[in-house]
Amino acid sequence: MELINFESLVNKHLSAIKFPTSPKNLYEPIEYFISIGGKRVRPIASLITFSLFKEINADIINASLAIEIFHNFTLAHDDIMDDSKYRRGKDTINKKWNNNIAILSGDALLIKSYQFLNKISSEKKDDIINFFNEIALKVCEGQQMDMDFETKNDVTIDNYLLMIELKTAVLFAASLKVAAILSGATNNDIDSLYNYGLNIGIAFQLRDDYLDTFGKSDSFGKIIGSDIKSKKKTVLFINAMQKSSDEDRIFLEKIYSEKSIVNNEDVQLVTQIFKKYGVDEYCNQLSESYYELASSNIKKVSVPYDKLKNYSELLFKRKN
Repeated sequence: MELINFESLVNKHLSAIKFPTSPKNLYEPIEYFISIGGKRVRPIASLITFSLFKEINADIINASLAIEIFHNFTLAHDDIMDDSKYRRGKDTINKKWNNNIAILSGDALLIKSYQFLNKISSEKKDDIINFFNEIALKVCEGQQMDMDFETKNDVTIDNYLLMIELKTAVLFAASLKVAAILSGATNNDIDSLYNYGLNIGIAFQLRDDYLDTFGKSDSFGKIIGSDIKSKKKTVLFINAMQKSSDEDRIFLEKIYSEKSIVNNEDVQLVTQIFKKYGVDEYCNQLSESYYELASSNIKKVSVPYDKLKNYSELLFKRKN
């Protein structure tokens, strides 16, 4: 099956989901959020992984939909916590409606994801749900770490890498592992695919961190500089703080302080400091190192894996 067919399959089944019409302010935001698109990376990767071992069936479709809907739940709540106004180039639920509606719509998405997991007929269903519960908690742990970083002044590169592993990478890794488990793959293949997903997920997030500051808004789908405006202590900021002169470090501390309001001029000045100390290159090199680590993981898989590797390369090498 070609990549475009995997994507069409995901979108076909997502668009076929029927939500109640009442209460309108609960379900309309959900339908809106799902309809505004996204790359559908996790369900597509899950379907591709499953197809390495056997033909696509109803179980993997339900599992991949559960993962995508869960991912949308995390985004809806993340947008509230970050006070984000745009997602995928469109208004967030909290901007288009309000925070309370976004909370409840996110909760409903979470419940819906488990409804799809419960549709799995395989004897491995309980294993899948137990594993999914572990991953869901890890995602929450990562989100809490991200929030905690806002008031911490001693965030290290290692702290940040652990946070993005939990908040972002484990769900991508889970999309591969769930598919491998359902396909009846060996334990070695299951573990290798999970480790591949974990490292490629970290590489993806580091790439996104770079693009958030140095990309182009029309192709990236978000406002450039949003991480700086939100005072996110990404690897760019942490590395800049390690390398900066006293003068530049004091300026960064001022911009990233709790009370400061960051304007567009501030974003430009911070970006210049990042460039000055080469943290853009450092971020890309770190991302490449995780990509290479992922490449070593996938080579341990016992079946031909080119479809999955090619898809990951397509995502990783995307240009801003």
